Amino acid sequence: MQPQHAHDTLAATHHPWVTDALVDWCEANFHVVWFVAEFWNTVSNLWIVAFGILGMLYCRWYSYEPRFTVAYFSIVLVGVGSSLFHGSLTYHMQLLDELPMLFGTAAMIYCCLTPHRAFPPLWATIIVVAYPIVSTAIYLANRNAEFFQIAYTLQVVFITALTARNGRVFTDPAPTASKTALRISAKAGPALRWQGLAAYGFGTALWVVDNVYCYSHLVPLKEAVGSPWAVLLELHAWWHALTGYGSFCSLTYMVAVRMQARADEGAVKDRDVALLWWGPLVPYVVWGEDARRAVVEKGGKKAKSE
Repeated sequence: MQPQHAHDTLAATHHPWVTDALVDWCEANFHVVWFVAEFWNTVSNLWIVAFGILGMLYCRWYSYEPRFTVAYFSIVLVGVGSSLFHGSLTYHMQLLDELPMLFGTAAMIYCCLTPHRAFPPLWATIIVVAYPIVSTAIYLANRNAEFFQIAYTLQVVFITALTARNGRVFTDPAPTASKTALRISAKAGPALRWQGLAAYGFGTALWVVDNVYCYSHLVPLKEAVGSPWAVLLELHAWWHALTGYGSFCSLTYMVAVRMQARADEGAVKDRDVALLWWGPLVPYVVWGEDARRAVVEKGGKKAKSE
């Protein structure tokens, strides 16, 4: 991350508009097309938007609680805002990228605060909502990109700890479930969390490399390999793809935690819950009659929920 490109290969000689963003990234500006500042960093956000929309469809198809609809929608907003920012490199579009990250992560924290309760305590809700509001106010006042990164990182660390704690709902067998009810196993549930965490962690590592080694290693390497292979070295674009997928998996894990907790107690005790997959990479959670029907439709194959 650089406030302004100082390398001739990355800096554009003619800007269609004033680029006044606080940060710039290790992709040549206005290089692919004249009307998009960072082409690959822009189009890579389609991956984020697609996973957010898929999650919202899950909410509709499988009757997830409204909190999850909001959280998946926040992923869409992050992808759209990031596209506007990288496509323009203007300050106000930068805010449309970064502020949805703060508020979207707050929505995800809300989803996993108290999996055994319909709503978290009022004091916890106030803190979750107030944190991005206060952080935004401070950020708008100081215009310090490092402050935003610290504020966001604290949220990520907190939500990582919460999801690890919530993994306790996955036991073999679930202690209050009937012998005939489907449940997500103690292996399958945490495995989904690790899959999301691994994708997000690897994407973050690429983000760090893109920042630290941009001018010293990445720019010369891109020049050496040339087009079209240089696109594979656009590490910030890979960060978008990997963190978008990691966020989707993590939020789907939160759905699994909540559904499992609900099915083991209260009015919906002993309902079926299943964690299933479209291929090897796209998870989804179904419960009630949908869960058993989905398992049967897979031809009797052993699902990851069993």
